[in-house]
Amino acid sequence: MGDRGACIEGLVCATLVNDPLEVRSFLACWPDKPIAQQLNRCAARIQEQVGGRVIRVENLHVTLAFLGDLMPTQISAVEDVCAPLPRTFRLELDRVGFWKTKGIVWIGPRTPDVEFNKFVENLRDRLRRVGFRIDSRPFTPHITLLRKVRKRPRIVLEALDWVINEYTLVASKLEQDGARYSVSKRWSTLGDVK
Repeated sequence: MGDRGACIEGLVCATLVNDPLEVRSFLACWPDKPIAQQLNRCAARIQEQVGGRVIRVENLHVTLAFLGDLMPTQISAVEDVCAPLPRTFRLELDRVGFWKTKGIVWIGPRTPDVEFNKFVENLRDRLRRVGFRIDSRPFTPHITLLRKVRKRPRIVLEALDWVINEYTLVASKLEQDGARYSVSKRWSTLGDVK
C-alpha cells in the first residue's frame, strides 16, 4: 500500500524492504469440499486438453476484494468494515473462460446473482471509503482453475450449483510451489463471526 522505493536527490536509490508485520490479504468465498472437488476434477479434464498448472483444490476461491500487504491496524480496519452476509447466495458455475494474456482458465456464472454482486460492490465501496485501493472494475465472480495455459479450452461443462453462506479474510504467503492461504476471520449469513 505504500511506496516500495525511495530515492533522495544526489544519493543512491534504495529499495525498501517489506515490513515483516505486513500480511498479503484478500476477502474471498471458498466453495465447500464437494464443490471444490468437482471443480478440481473439471480443472484436471481441462488440463488434459490444454496443459497448464491446476490450482490446488484447497486454493479454489472467488476473490471479493484484493487488499494488498496490510499492517495489523489495517487488518482491524478491514474487519470493522466487513458485515455478515444478508442471506445465502447461489452461483451457477456454468461458464469456462480464458484470459489469454494472463494464461488463466476460470469458471464462473453466465448469469451472476445480481444481489450477490451488489453485496460485493457495496463491500468494496466501504473499503474504498476507509482508504483501501480496491480494483475499480466491476466485480465478476470467477474461480481460477488453471494457470500458465496457452490456448483456449473447448469443453462442455455440467453446471455446478454453489451456495455461498460465508466469506473470509485471508492471508496469503507465496512459496515455491504456489500460494498458501490461511483464513483469519469468517463472516456468515447467521451473523456470527468466527
